[in-house]
Amino acid sequence: MNHLTKTVFEKCIFIVFAAVVLLLPSGQLSADDCLDCHGEKDLEAVSPERKGMKLFVTAEALKDSVHEEVGCGDCHQSDSDAEKPHYEGGPAPKFMCAGCHEGTVNEYEKKDVHGRLYAKGRKNAAWCSDCHGGHDIKKSGAPDSPLAPDKQADTCGKCHNDSEQSPTKNIAKRKLLERYRSGVHWNNQKDGKPSAICSDCHGAHGIRQSVQMSRVERIESCGKCHKEILADYLAGAHGQTLASDNEDVPDCISCHGDHDIISLEKHDGKRDYAATQTCIWCHGNERLMARYGLDTSQVETYRKDFHGLTQRSSLGASATCADCHDAHMPLNHKDPKSKMNPDNKAETCGACHGETSTAFQASFTHQLQNQSGRYLINRIVTIVYIVLILVTIGGMLFHNFIIWAFYVRQKYKNRCDKCTTVRLTVPERIWHWVLFASFALLAITGFALSFSESFLIRWMYDVFLTEQARALLHRIAAIVMLIDMIIFIVAVSIKPEGRRKWWREMMPRPHDISDFFRTMFYYLGITNERPRYHVFNYIEKAEYWALWWGTVLMALTGFILWFSRMLPADTPTWVLDVSRTIHFYEAVLACLSIAVWHFFFVIWHPAEYPISLLSITGRIDDHEAKERFIDEAIEAQTEMNTAAASKPGKQKKE
Repeated sequence: MNHLTKTVFEKCIFIVFAAVVLLLPSGQLSADDCLDCHGEKDLEAVSPERKGMKLFVTAEALKDSVHEEVGCGDCHQSDSDAEKPHYEGGPAPKFMCAGCHEGTVNEYEKKDVHGRLYAKGRKNAAWCSDCHGGHDIKKSGAPDSPLAPDKQADTCGKCHNDSEQSPTKNIAKRKLLERYRSGVHWNNQKDGKPSAICSDCHGAHGIRQSVQMSRVERIESCGKCHKEILADYLAGAHGQTLASDNEDVPDCISCHGDHDIISLEKHDGKRDYAATQTCIWCHGNERLMARYGLDTSQVETYRKDFHGLTQRSSLGASATCADCHDAHMPLNHKDPKSKMNPDNKAETCGACHGETSTAFQASFTHQLQNQSGRYLINRIVTIVYIVLILVTIGGMLFHNFIIWAFYVRQKYKNRCDKCTTVRLTVPERIWHWVLFASFALLAITGFALSFSESFLIRWMYDVFLTEQARALLHRIAAIVMLIDMIIFIVAVSIKPEGRRKWWREMMPRPHDISDFFRTMFYYLGITNERPRYHVFNYIEKAEYWALWWGTVLMALTGFILWFSRMLPADTPTWVLDVSRTIHFYEAVLACLSIAVWHFFFVIWHPAEYPISLLSITGRIDDHEAKERFIDEAIEAQTEMNTAAASKPGKQKKE
């Protein structure tokens, strides 16, 4: 056989062999073969690891799918007729996505956060079917695809909308779907406008965790849609700093948020959000500004200017940081392109104020006042006015105090000379003043904690107060007040006249209701008869029992908070929260009651002004007693005072 004949013979043998191979059954199962089992609705998995899997597949499962012409074995690992491991309860057939999508699967396994976790055996990591669907896979842009623009958020949200952190899912941020739907991108989607969806920012098969993305990558991602804004940002101070490999600057999400992206032109109907809050996050941070040789004076000077003052109020209509400095391209005022450059200030200020003079344009600046001679005159005027105010108002107060003290002395002299009816004995007056002093100290030291940012409290902390001293004073005042109240209870309870005065006479009676209406009718001018009361009227009774109620409540909640570490282990978690709430609001109620109710009747009441001296002298004159009390009440007080004066060692005259 010559060489040519041999070559022809080999080719014929190859052709015959190939034909035989092609004509022989492949051993691959057809769709009908698979549906022999998977077409049964009650088909259940045998293998424990596959329990709960949906094994039923309809004959129309692939209709209108991108895989409509693809056989079962092309996606699922093919089994021969002789071996069916999944039928015997073996491992689930593997997906064969890489057979057609090798490049995509390689990118997913090597770069994507889901793919890397899936390769490590994390079964809850998203796989192809979790995002694209199973048998009903549609093109990503199709309206009924789970990855369509209006449905993609729901698809990603199946895993990324947890309200609780789940270490097993390796997801740090919470409520991403809920937050995304509060942002401008989703609102644009709802309005039918093209807007960013999950894959536009995060990618599709090479998704990385946000911590793995640099600020440059993040702004470039936003810049795919916001090209002009990206160009402005890169030309501005923040972008120039970022270009110098310093990532300690704000990027898009620093100001606008990540998933709950908002427009900073308005927030809650006001234009103050971008100017005051977002910018202050960095420019009001002293440590951050000091890192780059800057200071926070810009924030303070803005807040003291008309613009800042109106932004801090409810107006929200004045110039913001972005109005003067440009939101995306802020530049130093020396830069010719800066909106705050002297050559550009007329246009910048004119946007709100129209045509303005050079003096008006230069009237506001972020420079510190001690950095320029232009502030010398203003500084001198400020000092002069502070001194003038202190001297003038201080002189007025001193002048008026002399007059007020004169009438107090006159009233004290008349009260001592003419008063015989004793309302408060010496021990009762001491109890009252200890109570008042401890209450005042409790109020000051308590609210110093709740309102530590107020001007007065900040001044106290700067000058003399520390947190340790505040807490100690608060607890000492509480103990003093409780001891004072206990001594009072014991003192008035062991004596008959005390029990009669402070328990029997203080008890609410039906006549208190009629006394209230008679009082209102008299002061409203309905009747001309001035009301006269028993030993204690409804006003004094209300104060007295409110005092006991508040003392018990404040003591109980105060000790719970003070000794919270000693509470039993099974104490309900709400006990401390409720105690803290009651302690605060009861304190507010008590202080307001003293200021509005008690001080009116002992200071501001026309009949008592300039001040009631009852807590000092303990007495009222006979004429006042006849106007205030019914005859039985005068007689009762006389009997109690006589009984108290007749005790051994007791002086006959208070």
